[in-house]
Amino acid sequence: KKQALLYGLVYILFSFIISRLPLFNYLGYEFSTAVAFLVPLIAGSVTFFILEKSSPSTHKEFLSNTWKAVQTNILFLFIPFAVITVNLLFVKNCSYPEGFLFYLLIPVVTAFFSTALAGFCWSVFRNFRFMYGVILIAILAHAVYLGFATPQVYSYNFLYGYFPGFTYDEVLTITFTLIDFRCTTIVAGVLLLLLGADLVRFRHSKESFKNNLVEFLVPERISPMIGWIILSALLLSVWWVDRQNFGFETSGPFIQKTLSKQYSTEHFRIHCAPDSFTDEEMQWVSAEHEFRFQQVTTALQINFSDTIDSYIYPDPETKRKFTGAGNTNIAKPWREEIHLNKDSWQTTVKHELVHVLAGKRSEGHTSELQ
Repeated sequence: KKQALLYGLVYILFSFIISRLPLFNYLGYEFSTAVAFLVPLIAGSVTFFILEKSSPSTHKEFLSNTWKAVQTNILFLFIPFAVITVNLLFVKNCSYPEGFLFYLLIPVVTAFFSTALAGFCWSVFRNFRFMYGVILIAILAHAVYLGFATPQVYSYNFLYGYFPGFTYDEVLTITFTLIDFRCTTIVAGVLLLLLGADLVRFRHSKESFKNNLVEFLVPERISPMIGWIILSALLLSVWWVDRQNFGFETSGPFIQKTLSKQYSTEHFRIHCAPDSFTDEEMQWVSAEHEFRFQQVTTALQINFSDTIDSYIYPDPETKRKFTGAGNTNIAKPWREEIHLNKDSWQTTVKHELVHVLAGKRSEGHTSELQ
C-alpha cells in the first residue's frame, strides 16, 4: 500500500507539473509521450515487487502474476489521464478523442511492454533490475543511433512509441504506421511474457546454466507455449526485415528507390523523382547547386573535396514519409546530405549547404586565408 501511494503520488506530481507547460497542457501526443517516459521506471518497480512477493515457479503462476502487474500499471495511468482531463477546465483541447487514442497507443502500450520486459528480466537474470535498466538504455540508444546513421529525423520506439524529431511539422495525427508499430510493440511484449513464463522454471533450479539449457532444448520437455512463441517471433521477424516498407525506418538507398533519378556533378549527387525535372532542368538544378556551393565555400574559406547528397522531394508528403519533416528542409552535416522540397529548393539550398560545409569547417577542412 505504501508503494502504491508513492507511485500514485509520483504520477500526480509529474502530471501536474507537465500540465503547466505549453504543448503538454492538454491531452495529445506531447502529453502522452511525456507520460510514456515515466512509465518504464514505475512499471518495472511494480512488476518486480509483485513477482518478488509471489515468487512464481511455474508458467501459470508467472503469467497470472505478470498479468496482475499489467493491470496494476495500466490502472496507475488513470491518474495522469484524470489530471489532464480536469485540466480541460482551464485549457481548450482541440481534439479530445484523438488525444485519448494517443494515450492508448503510447503510454498504455508502453505499460504493457515495460511490464513484460520486467517480467522477462526477473525470470531470466539474477541481477534483473540491472539488466532491465541496461535493456531500457539500449532501446533508447537505438533511437539515437538512427538519428545519426540514417536520413530520418523521426523514430519509432518500444518505449515512447513515436518521436517526430526536433524539426517536425506542427500538425501531428495518428497514422496507420503508428498503429502498426504499436501492434508490433504488443507482439514483442507477448513474446517476452511467453519466454519469461517458459524460463521461470529455471530461476529456482540449482543446476548449471549448461544443464538448464540442455533441458530447455529436450524435445520431450518443450513448452506447450512453444507454438505461440514461434508465431510471435516470426511476426516480429517479418516486421524487422521489412521495417522500411512498414515505415519504421529509412535509409539512403531506400529513399533512392523513389528518388531514382540521379545527376552527379563535381560536388553533388542530386536525387529526385523521375518526373520532377527534365534533363534540361536537371542541368540548371545542378548548376545552381554548384553555384551556391562556390558561394558558401568562398565565404567560409573552406576546401571541401567530398560529395554531398542532395535529395529533392516532389512534395511534402513524400518528404515526411522518408524523413519525418514534410515542410521543413533539413541537413545532416555528419552524413553530408541535404533534404529539400521541390517547390522551395532554390531558396533553401544555400542555407542547408551552410550547415553541411560549416560542420566540415569546424572539423578543420579549411584552406589558408588569402
